[in-house]
Amino acid sequence: MSTKKDFFQARAEKFQAEAVNLKSTAAITGWARVLSFVIVAVLVVYLINDRELMGAILTLLAYVPVFGFLVKKHNQQKHERDIQLQLTRLNQEEILRLERKLKELPDSSAYLDMDHSYAPDLDIFGRHALFQLINRNELQGSKDLLAKWLSQPANAEEIKARQEAVKELAPQTDWNQLLSAHSAEIKEKKKESLSISQHLDIIKRDTQVMDKGYWTTAKILLPLFALGIIIAISAFELDYRWIFLPVAINTLFLRAIFSPLLELTKEMPQLNRLLSSYEYALTAIEKQDFQSTLLLNLQSRISNGTQASASIAQLKVSLDFLTNRGNLIYGVLNSLFALDLLVLGRIKNWYTRHHQEVGQWLEVVEETSVLADMASFTFAEASYIFPQVKDIEGFEASEMKHPLLPADVAVANDFGLKGKGQLALITGSNMSGKSTFLRTLGVNLVLAQMGAPIAAQSLSFTPLHIFTSMRTQDNLEESVSSFYAEIRRIKQLLDQLSGEQTVLYLLDEILKGTNTKDRHAGAIALINQLTQSNCLGLISTHDVELAELSNDHMTNYSFNSQLENDEINFDYRLTDGPCKSFNASALMRQMGIIQE
Repeated sequence: MSTKKDFFQARAEKFQAEAVNLKSTAAITGWARVLSFVIVAVLVVYLINDRELMGAILTLLAYVPVFGFLVKKHNQQKHERDIQLQLTRLNQEEILRLERKLKELPDSSAYLDMDHSYAPDLDIFGRHALFQLINRNELQGSKDLLAKWLSQPANAEEIKARQEAVKELAPQTDWNQLLSAHSAEIKEKKKESLSISQHLDIIKRDTQVMDKGYWTTAKILLPLFALGIIIAISAFELDYRWIFLPVAINTLFLRAIFSPLLELTKEMPQLNRLLSSYEYALTAIEKQDFQSTLLLNLQSRISNGTQASASIAQLKVSLDFLTNRGNLIYGVLNSLFALDLLVLGRIKNWYTRHHQEVGQWLEVVEETSVLADMASFTFAEASYIFPQVKDIEGFEASEMKHPLLPADVAVANDFGLKGKGQLALITGSNMSGKSTFLRTLGVNLVLAQMGAPIAAQSLSFTPLHIFTSMRTQDNLEESVSSFYAEIRRIKQLLDQLSGEQTVLYLLDEILKGTNTKDRHAGAIALINQLTQSNCLGLISTHDVELAELSNDHMTNYSFNSQLENDEINFDYRLTDGPCKSFNASALMRQMGIIQE
């Protein structure tokens, strides 16, 4: 871990230094922009006072590209500084992940469905969860897709295709991190962020005013009329006050579209950030020389006739004009040449041409971003391996550890289970590692079935439908006891056994909420039913008498503890056969509950 930690620390320090330099450069450009504007403003006022209206207008028009260049340069420098800051943050967060300080990363509890077949028990979402270990991207669609992949196992072909893509991207740290850094620009602290599709709906609504035919004529005639007046003033010595006629006419026309424009411009800052992020991602995908089948297929979906990044850039340019409507230079030119009509017309035309393609472009960016996140995860966890998908009706793993535990803390175990009806009964003392082992197996299989690498030396597996029952709790609001919650959970498992896909169940301390006699009888009945069904799985229990069952499909394993000098020691190693040591009395003695 130290090597990777040093690698990410060095990158964080480099990007932080670059951000400081860019901040200074952007400040110089900003002052140059202000100074040039003041000089030109003084010159224009002087020319107008000297009745040199044409000279003032020509000066203003000549300054527009200069001012535009300075604004663009200043924004670009601030943008590059922000990217360097995001890269700094990303590398600092990689260190947190290596140290498994996942609670310091954004919470993913919003994705948690308490009725899901395994997510609540395996820490897939929450404050210290698998989602936080993998996710680096801020695009909502990418996060939603990652949550879907973590919640819905892929088939064998999808798993192999994702593995191939992730292996290709894993060494490309700069490419992956830049994708994540640009996605972070979309954050909106003051209000809920809208998706691209929601923004497009707003564009469709607020550009409908341009559907009327007379606006097409107006956006041509109004600028020509103003230009004619300017020429007449300059060439034929027409009184300069005639310039206020086109200004008055344009103002009246523009008032008709003022409300839609006002609504549209409210969303511009957020939409521009979102478009910038997608534009960068699309450009990066278009230019990359991919080799894996999945990445090539994704790339082809944004390059089939229309270059997606160029189209997004066209929309951004038009929207940038609206963003700068409050600018003095834009205001003067708008009053003379009705620029709002031209800009709205361009946005309307863009929507007509491309709105049906946008959904596919976004899907490509979002899926590629998830694969890039999985690749970053793969690069960071150098000891992880990609499992093999085989037709073995189960799995076989060696040196398997829990991915959410620090590498120097997690204990590795070998384990395999093959064949329908096979059941591993795990007995053990308190705190010996039974529950953690079940989660170790479950979390690694979730990773494997989404196409990611796992914390093991090897794993061969068949895609399985995972079902867990570990953290069942009572519910006072629904008047549900913990025992009833558990048997209701088990009923969900039994209902799923009739499906086509083989179920892997992980049941922890079954029927713990009832008396010993009923728990034992119920456990025997459940074991007999499971070993005759389309499933295989593990059951942990304190009920060591269950290990004496005569069942050809059941194999006994255990976790044991050693009591030395009133100290309880655990090795957290899975052992063949039933548990031979229990520590409940010793624990109660340590706590002073049992008096010698």
